Amino acid sequence: MKELIKRASALSMALIMSVSIVGCGTLKSEVEQAVKENVGIKLSIDDSVDNKTDTLTWIEVGQLDTFSELRREWDDVLGVIKFESGSKNGPIYIDLDGNWNGNTIVKNIFQNKVFYREFWTVATEKSKLAQCGVEEFSDINNEGTGILAALNAYFNILPANEDKTSGLFNKLSRKEVMTAVLRGDTEVTYLEENENFNNIVGKTDYNVYASQLDGSCYFNTSNNSLNAYTYNSAMTRGEVIYLLVQRYFKEDYDSLTNLSSNPFNDCKNAGDLLKELGLAETDNQAQVAELEWSLQHLEEGCPEDMYKALLVAYNKGLLRNETRWNEPVIYGEVLNWMISCYNTMHTTDQFAINAKTGENIGTNLVVKVETPKETPKEVASFGDVTVTTAKDVTDLDDLFDVYGDEIDISDAEEEEVRMAAEGYTFEPCDFYTTIDHCSWLNVRVGPSTDFRIIGSKPVGTKTHVVAYCVETGWYRVIIDKQIAYQSNYYFSEQTAEEAMGN
Repeated sequence: MKELIKRASALSMALIMSVSIVGCGTLKSEVEQAVKENVGIKLSIDDSVDNKTDTLTWIEVGQLDTFSELRREWDDVLGVIKFESGSKNGPIYIDLDGNWNGNTIVKNIFQNKVFYREFWTVATEKSKLAQCGVEEFSDINNEGTGILAALNAYFNILPANEDKTSGLFNKLSRKEVMTAVLRGDTEVTYLEENENFNNIVGKTDYNVYASQLDGSCYFNTSNNSLNAYTYNSAMTRGEVIYLLVQRYFKEDYDSLTNLSSNPFNDCKNAGDLLKELGLAETDNQAQVAELEWSLQHLEEGCPEDMYKALLVAYNKGLLRNETRWNEPVIYGEVLNWMISCYNTMHTTDQFAINAKTGENIGTNLVVKVETPKETPKEVASFGDVTVTTAKDVTDLDDLFDVYGDEIDISDAEEEEVRMAAEGYTFEPCDFYTTIDHCSWLNVRVGPSTDFRIIGSKPVGTKTHVVAYCVETGWYRVIIDKQIAYQSNYYFSEQTAEEAMGN
């Protein structure tokens, strides 16, 4: 016994037992003993992972300001247009309906024919994007890894290392792989904490993302295969492939019945090891015991469920003849596989999108930002509504006096709101609108991206616009009983009937 983990039930510390699996006859008793003593089964691989930050931020890509030089160079190459008051439009800021979307995701950019054909597969343009990664990170010295490092930095999938290196060569834990997969294909949104998941694996910033993929992983919390030890230790390449196949090619996996073919030179089908070892899928840590037996008997191959996923991945072009299924995975491999999965979602000529800029509000703003800033009265002109008698509540004392019944915040929150408004000039507005053009919108305590996010509001949320910030063009709004701010570009127009009905 040598490794420390947290007990799943009480999160107290227990010693990891290295289960020595010597044959089918002894495995069951050893697993039962591990369960009885409430300790985890240690895997026979180098289970250490590289030290990285445990602090994660999740902000819409159009609002990110990290890696500012890399981001500026990418935007220049791609012809991205930056709005005066925040967010962007261009070939990577378009949703699958062809509309502008500042809440873009990596999965969707590979569904845009313009991005794929004019940048990703054109050597000269891709080289420019890749060089941004080479210049940004000291551990990147070629364009093959440069493009992956730059993509990760631009889209904030996983954080770079604290020593400013890229993180592509880090061995990843299961929590990091699960988080990367989720953040690569999911728009920034509000995700609920899963307390049961937290109790089993221990609370971290990764949980809110990783918990969404719990049921797709080779190890899962339903039988404690995913526990405090396995969650935080190195993940095998075979497990990553299994997760990606379950996530993107589940139908292919379920329909694959012929497992007799073997295109691999380092792996074969070891069969239903759970059955052979006398275990049921619901037995505590059953999949950990199954994988551990395979790791100690490599000549026998990998478990059948994993082998089936490897075959699907081979058929999809994610793998070649060498799987190295039993080795710890590094981030560059994970990211490359994720991109390969996204690229299977379009055929040679069938893309969901074929545009350089998104339609809807984004197209109009290309012209709008080139004109002088509108007066507050013009800003408050939405559809059939022209606000000519807006109540002047730009002073926060007046705001609380006039609209206090719409606001419910603590004294500490009120103090923060007052401090955030200092140094800015506001013009009066008084109309209602709704959040649009993104699935979820992060609203902030002050009128720019310099201020902290205080909530994430879904599309369609009605807001009361009470002021306009002259310096940034952001609205001050009352939303869900809070005073908050966000760029005016994220709000839809209202008819007179709709506005007056509020």
